[in-house]
Amino acid sequence: MIINNNESNQQQLSNDNNIGTFVWFSDIHFDPFYGSSSTQYKGKCTANANYHGTVGCDSPLTLLQDAISNAKAVVPLPDFVLLSGDSCRHMNDLFIKQLDNPLETMTNAIKRVSIEMRKGFPSPIPILPALGNNDVMPDYTIDIEDSNNTLLTTIVSGAFLDIMTPAMAETFQRGGYYYFELSSYSGVGILVLNTIIYSVKHRPNQTYINDPYQQFQWMESQLQTARKKNQKIYVMGHIPPTVGSYRHSQFWHTQYLLKYLTLIDTYSDIVVAQLFGHLHSNEFRVLPSKQSKSDNLLLPPLFITSALTPIYGNNPSFRIVTYNTQDFTILDYETFYINVQQSNQTTTTAQWQKLSTFRQSFHVSDLSTVNLLKVANSITTTDEIASTFQLRLYSNNAANKNNTCDNKCRTI
Repeated sequence: MIINNNESNQQQLSNDNNIGTFVWFSDIHFDPFYGSSSTQYKGKCTANANYHGTVGCDSPLTLLQDAISNAKAVVPLPDFVLLSGDSCRHMNDLFIKQLDNPLETMTNAIKRVSIEMRKGFPSPIPILPALGNNDVMPDYTIDIEDSNNTLLTTIVSGAFLDIMTPAMAETFQRGGYYYFELSSYSGVGILVLNTIIYSVKHRPNQTYINDPYQQFQWMESQLQTARKKNQKIYVMGHIPPTVGSYRHSQFWHTQYLLKYLTLIDTYSDIVVAQLFGHLHSNEFRVLPSKQSKSDNLLLPPLFITSALTPIYGNNPSFRIVTYNTQDFTILDYETFYINVQQSNQTTTTAQWQKLSTFRQSFHVSDLSTVNLLKVANSITTTDEIASTFQLRLYSNNAANKNNTCDNKCRTI
């Protein structure tokens, strides 16, 4: 059930023929062992497990099913659905120690997420998954020099194949990436990247490889083709190409970050948004352009979405995004969430609520980079805006709000 605090942004725009809508899930972290005593790991995630999840634990199946059901209730026929990585639970390395066939257990968990998504959003609605660092085993581990791509082949054939076209599956097996052209609107495509191979935590250390899986070469080729066809592009992945807001360290190796940003800068006329997860929080980044010849001072906006899993204290959430079908710019988004502590007082359908839209919360007309920069600057100077940002960060979980965030904190 959804509590309607205000009229849905999607409903407000429903009469505009130039408005498209997509559903965005990230960091689901489905735990097939939640509430079970059949494994060796014990504690609050297995004993007296709550119907809608528990802070400090990953998502039970009931939470995933309820979230999908409510997303469908808000937008029954979205243009597409994004899954920006980490379908599988944290600490999947434990599978290796505890189970006879850990890879099968992991891929079955990812497959269950795929099945539940397809139940909620039947074909032909496109469902576009990205590979997260917890979707491989061990965590962050892909051997780029494995000529057989054993891990990727196993994942795509066992888990993601049912929601991928053959062409998507072919490039995914090659390197964990693919391109999807939205047939409803021939003017937009979505580049889904494998970001694990650029992570500072990627194992084994293979930074001597200049272009892992030739993904940059492929990416540039796709961008060149899109420019010739006068298309627009969304870039989607799991680990964002930026500094983390928790440890304030860079997520990507510098050599890969610079190559990526150069490509985004070069094709900033057709890349309209960058869409990532991994941080489990509602955030955005505004990055400067380094091309003096460019009329744009800023790169396309980088949006980071929140998580379904409540493991780190955030309220479980998903996002509904509206965009302009003429130029494909992101217009606004709503975050739907449940108060995980309150919802666990029942064992039935959760009471899903929603935050005010981004535009309503920060008093901007759209989500252009110019307006995002205004919001970022306001966070450092205006207490009201800073407080709003902090409360939205973990999907209205006041317990996670940093009430002592001073000016230094706001500018990091």
